[in-house]
Amino acid sequence: MFSFYYEKRTAPPYLELKAEVHRIFELIKAREYEPYTSLYAMREIGNEKDQEKRERMAALVSEYGIKVLDETDEADHLAALYVQEKAISPAWETDAAHIAIATISGLDFIVSLNFTHIARPWTIERVRQVIFGKVISLSVFTNQRRF
Repeated sequence: MFSFYYEKRTAPPYLELKAEVHRIFELIKAREYEPYTSLYAMREIGNEKDQEKRERMAALVSEYGIKVLDETDEADHLAALYVQEKAISPAWETDAAHIAIATISGLDFIVSLNFTHIARPWTIERVRQVIFGKVISLSVFTNQRRF
């Protein structure tokens, strides 16, 4: 989501998603939501090759008061379980970690533009099956546009 804040592509679907991301950040600024990200997401930001983009994405975290959730053994275990139970492919372990840290932290929802691995109905259902029986609320805002 951080990278889409600075999206440069101009095709209509990208412009729409960028506008949605900006709206989310405005809601955060208005204190409608208490924002969190994870150490995993911060590592992804740190791996961005474009230095200017990397710095701008990292600045969003401090500018909007986004709290960074630390890695925990419990989240690592749950992420491994998501992979073991085929909710997430082993090739996308970081995506499993994103979902796991949100789950363990008791967050109300995940905002993701990752329509391939996170924000898709099949993944959402498989994750729910893995965590069935835990007292949590897991929702993912999803948009099924393909482009």
